[in-house]
Order: sequence, then structure tokens, then C-alpha cells
Amino acid sequence: MGVNFGKLLDPIKKETSIKAFANQKIGIDAYNMIYSFLTTIRTDDVRFGNGYFTDSRGNVTSHLIGMFNRLLYLMEHHVRPAVIFDGEPPSFKKEELESRKAQKQKYEEMKETALAQGDFEAAARLAARTTKITSNMVLDAKHLCELLGIPVIQAPSEAEAQIARLCQDKVLDHSASQDYDSLLFGAPSLLLNFAITPLRRTSGGSKTQVSVYQVRLGDVLSHLELTSREQLIVMGLLIGTDYNKSGIKGIGPKTALKIVRKVKTLDGALQEVVKKTGQTIEELFPHDPRAIYEFFKNPPVTSLNDLRWKEVDHDGLIQFLVEERDFNETRVRSRLQEFAEKRKQKTLDSFFG
Repeated sequence: MGVNFGKLLDPIKKETSIKAFANQKIGIDAYNMIYSFLTTIRTDDVRFGNGYFTDSRGNVTSHLIGMFNRLLYLMEHHVRPAVIFDGEPPSFKKEELESRKAQKQKYEEMKETALAQGDFEAAARLAARTTKITSNMVLDAKHLCELLGIPVIQAPSEAEAQIARLCQDKVLDHSASQDYDSLLFGAPSLLLNFAITPLRRTSGGSKTQVSVYQVRLGDVLSHLELTSREQLIVMGLLIGTDYNKSGIKGIGPKTALKIVRKVKTLDGALQEVVKKTGQTIEELFPHDPRAIYEFFKNPPVTSLNDLRWKEVDHDGLIQFLVEERDFNETRVRSRLQEFAEKRKQKTLDSFFG
């Protein structure tokens, strides 16, 4: 979910392309990536496996299909991806996670009703809303990344916070996520639609190509006329984040920006919204806003000096994807061959260009 800045940042979202990031190190939010493929790479039959592609033993493979192809595509363009996984969420996020779980359960019940009524189209739409990431999916995703030679990092808490820290330390160059929270954590450069499926389904059922966008933290602060990331965090708290989802009722991005420009600090903003709403801090926020503010400023992260990328393990991929997860061997071998040829050609083009 993340913080919703609405249309405020549209003027500084720069459309770009994968090839613009050759030889750059990109930190990818693993759960963002996995969730994207679980919701888009699906079968039409939701009676079994909830619409996921699975192997003969029931292991979900939808995310592996998407990750295998997308990560190879990035590496064909000499991008150096690192995949970062969430750890333990902060205590004030657990309420939001429980809310999401309850919502998914509601959609699951609605899906079962649609199936009972023979409305398979409605059931398929509802099934996509029940998507959840299991521990087995995560283990398979990590193993796939390792076989592709991609660094896998287990964050102590939020993946976006870990990526932001590695970017600040120059270990990574960019954060690839669908959430603007990356900016609140201090990522200097955020890439949207970078590590997910390049096609998005429209309301009419057709698919449309999605563009990759770059958003720089420095550009955000300049565009919004803010002097620090701390002020951006305060804006997020007023609008709503994963840790206080609803934000302050009646305060959208534009109003939040006006308040932060006027009062500058968290305490000043809190006083302003108390005066504006006539409610107490405890009534306005489900959790202590100062604790959430400090979490964005100084989240639990791991320090790393460097990352290592390895060669793709072709034999290991055949063993895992074909022998263990029932992928089509001809397709996997063909894709790996295509990858090797494109990598070689792009290297030659770069050398002689």
C-alpha cells in the first residue's frame, strides 16, 4: 500500500526505460514483486488452487514464472538486481496486516458464493483479491534468485527501509518498489514498475503496457518546497501510511502539504491537526505518531559493505524449475539460451559501440 501522495508527484515522475539502468545496482522489494506476479499470472479456473499456476504437488508457481522471466530480462540489459525480503514488521503495522487478512477472508467468502452461483468471471476477479504470500512461496523465490546469481538479502524489518539504507551507503543505486514509502525511508531514487509485469489489465479486461518511472527524493523535496525528508515523513503521517492507514480524516495530500510548509515540524503539525479537528492525538492516530516518525527516520536495518553477483546456474535452474516445479524443459532451456545470446550481443555492442 504505502503512502498516497495522490497527484502531487506526477509532474516529477520521469518516464524512463530498463536500458537506462545498465550496470547499475537495483534493490528490489521482493514482496512487491511476488505479489504482482501472483495477481497477474493466473489461470481462468479458480475452483482449484485459487487461480494460481501450480506444479503437480500443489506448489504455487505463478510468481516463479514471472520472476524467472522478469529477472532474466533485467539482466539481459545488464541491470544488476538484488532482491530484498521483509523481516519482522513493526508492532504498529500488525493491525494493518490483520485488517488486510480480514478483507481477504471477506473476498474469499464472496468468491465461494460466486462459484456456487456459477459466476466464474466474478469468482476469478475476487480470487485475485485474496492473494497472499506464503512462507513456501518466499523460500522458492529466494532459491530462484540464488540460482540466477542474484544477491538475496533478508531485512530485519521492512525491505524498503533496508534498500534505502543500502542506497544511502552506495551499495545500491536505486530502489525498485511500487510504494512511495521508499522515499520516506530515505531512498534517493525510486523506480516504479521496474520489477513487476510490464502489462497491466484494464477495467475492460484487456492488457496495456505500463511505463517505468523514476522519482528522485531531491526532486520531490524541491517540487513540494520542503527542506528535509523529515517534513516528507510528517506529510505521510497526516495522509496515511502502512502504519496509520486512514491518516487524518479530511486531510488529503494538498492540505497536508500546506500544514507541513507552515509549521515545519512533527509537533507543530500535530498541534495544527488537533486544533483543526478538535480531537486529541490519541483519537486521531491508532498508534503513537512519534514512534512511527522515528521508525521512518531510523528503522532496523543491516549494514553491508558490498554485494556479489554470480553466474546463472543453468543446471540448477533446470533441476529446480523443470524437475521440481514441473516447468516445460524446452521453454526453460530456450529462455536460458536466449538470455545467454542477448547478454553476449549486448556486451559486444557495448564494446564496439
